[in-house]
Amino acid sequence: RLLEFADQLADLRGAEVVMATDGGAERGPMGAGISAWAVVVDGKRGIRKIAGAVGGADMSSHLAEAWAIAAALFVAVKAGIRALTLVCDNWNVVRRARSILDRRCALPKLSPALWLRIRASAEAMEKLEVCWVPSHGKKEGWRAPQPHLTGRWRYLNGVADK
Repeated sequence: RLLEFADQLADLRGAEVVMATDGGAERGPMGAGISAWAVVVDGKRGIRKIAGAVGGADMSSHLAEAWAIAAALFVAVKAGIRALTLVCDNWNVVRRARSILDRRCALPKLSPALWLRIRASAEAMEKLEVCWVPSHGKKEGWRAPQPHLTGRWRYLNGVADK
């Protein structure tokens, strides 16, 4: 599915693109969990979205957010996107991603292969920014860094969250 989605983004080859990611997890009545991720692409032909489930034993929202970042980077590389701004509403995941991409910290003991995949995809990008956006309208005074539009980032985050 990710390759098919990347093919649908051919119009963005060589472009600078903003993608919003989201991940979430829920526990069922019997204690079993489920987690999922989503990637939203803001492009020339409007907003496009892909989402999927997270497999494995770790069903945390933290891991689901990391899966979303991995999916976004994979799609961006395959689509030939030159420069990517990734917007994520999980501050801890943003901080972890920045540290791993800058090689300022070791890979986490949980899911090191996922983080290696994230790093490898990131290194294939010409330009990459991983940025935080407050979720669900929180922190009303927050502003996106220039030249980005605060309202657009919040909107994209909301689309990823649904």
